[in-house]
Amino acid sequence: MMDLIFHVDDLGATPRMSEQIFEAWEAGLLDGFSIFANCDHWPALTERLARNPERAVRLGIHLNLTEGTSVCPASEVPFLVDADGYFRHDFPGILKAYYSSFGDRRKRLVGEIEREWRAQIKTVIERIRPRRLDVVDSHMHIHMIPFLFRLACRLARAFSIPSLRLVREPFDAFGRESFSRPFAGNIVKHVLLSSFALQDAWFAKRYRILHPDGMLGVLYSGMMNEAAIRRQATLARRLGFKNLEVLLHIGKAATNELARWKNDTGKAAFVLSENRRAEFDALKRLKDTCRG
Repeated sequence: MMDLIFHVDDLGATPRMSEQIFEAWEAGLLDGFSIFANCDHWPALTERLARNPERAVRLGIHLNLTEGTSVCPASEVPFLVDADGYFRHDFPGILKAYYSSFGDRRKRLVGEIEREWRAQIKTVIERIRPRRLDVVDSHMHIHMIPFLFRLACRLARAFSIPSLRLVREPFDAFGRESFSRPFAGNIVKHVLLSSFALQDAWFAKRYRILHPDGMLGVLYSGMMNEAAIRRQATLARRLGFKNLEVLLHIGKAATNELARWKNDTGKAAFVLSENRRAEFDALKRLKDTCRG
């Protein structure tokens, strides 16, 4: 038997996205969700969690270096943010910044990231009390970059967070989506993250951090559907996985909620996609039938 963990990222990105995620949780469709610390509607989030004190939830901190504004003052993390305090790097930008810098410059980069991530974790812990954080993950899986994964492990230990997402996904290219342009890009992500996971698994063991055996949600990111989840879950079971995180994105932003992306619809395309409704429908069908 294999345990499936149905999890959603991006709580706190926009009020509408958060509302849809909470509705799915309250309907019993989700096991957990991960929270952005740089949320602009914290009172609504804390009230909603407090409204359901007996309902279990796997709570994650969604570490972030690429979207919205920093939690730290911009003056404390000048390398990470632009003049307006918005994160100015993407995943490749962080990779390039680290591997092209040396000595004091590299130490400064890592120091700013640690400062910002500590502030993000502290913010979420304070806001969700008396609940506790159960897992560390990140936006765009950026914590999987080995130097950041090691940092995430240290922070998990420092804040007594028992688990961390390890992106280790069975490869499946049998769906009709595998012929699409987004799928080709997702294959690149899959290969990169899988290579990182080889080293990251060693760090997790060294720091005694728990993690599910694997996860789904990279190859079919933005287009998760029932057939893909069933195929990959079957493959994971055959590979001997005992537990599997199924990551979906079900919250869809409203067109008047794009300040987080500086009102750039191109950058916000992922959260505006109609595919998010399709992922919600897949979750609804699978929650009770895909376990075990």
